[in-house]
Amino acid sequence: MKKLQLLFFAGLVFISESFAATGQQNYPYFIRLQNLVGMTGTIFTPTAFLLPESHYSFGLHQFNIGLAYGLSKKIEIGTNFDLRRLSSFTGDVPKDLEVKAEEISLTGRYRFYNFGLNGGLALVQYRDNTYLVASRYFSDFYSLTFSGGLVSQLWKRENPALFLSLTQTQSMEQFVLDYDGLADRWSFGWRFLLSPDVCLDLFMTDITHYQQLFSNFIFGIIMVN
Repeated sequence: MKKLQLLFFAGLVFISESFAATGQQNYPYFIRLQNLVGMTGTIFTPTAFLLPESHYSFGLHQFNIGLAYGLSKKIEIGTNFDLRRLSSFTGDVPKDLEVKAEEISLTGRYRFYNFGLNGGLALVQYRDNTYLVASRYFSDFYSLTFSGGLVSQLWKRENPALFLSLTQTQSMEQFVLDYDGLADRWSFGWRFLLSPDVCLDLFMTDITHYQQLFSNFIFGIIMVN
């Protein structure tokens, strides 16, 4: 087992050396990655960045599958579902549709103000949650990206909750510190580019409850065409 781990990390080092670049050079690859709670396990990181038009991405985090598609320069659509929750069709069409609506989530992202690679403003919809998010990339300040905003739940008369994330991008990897105000949960993420179109995700969710860290570990991979 230890030999396999050594080979794995040696492979990551080799890939890193063969695909070396600064954080600024590889930043465009990172912002194409999926960044919504349903698509990345339970880590949050909503941003105002979109997939390029006519591009799609596929993500697998544990049993969570996320699909996203760049419909236009301003709109991204997608869906996600947990393979463990999918049930078989019963033949009762109305009932099946109702059940699948609970099991399969649709997502949408509309960027109404665009700063290019430096960020923007967007509205994001996931289930009954609506997010107003602002993202800003500071290339000259440690290659940091700040994203944050407010989230409200439809049909509930509760005050909007705050969410935010701070991301630091290096040549081949990205570190994410995330706060989800709805769940009052802090999470930490590490992303590693295996290639411009493939990324490895390692997330630790709800880090304040350190007794449950092992069960809160999320491993995944994202591929972008």
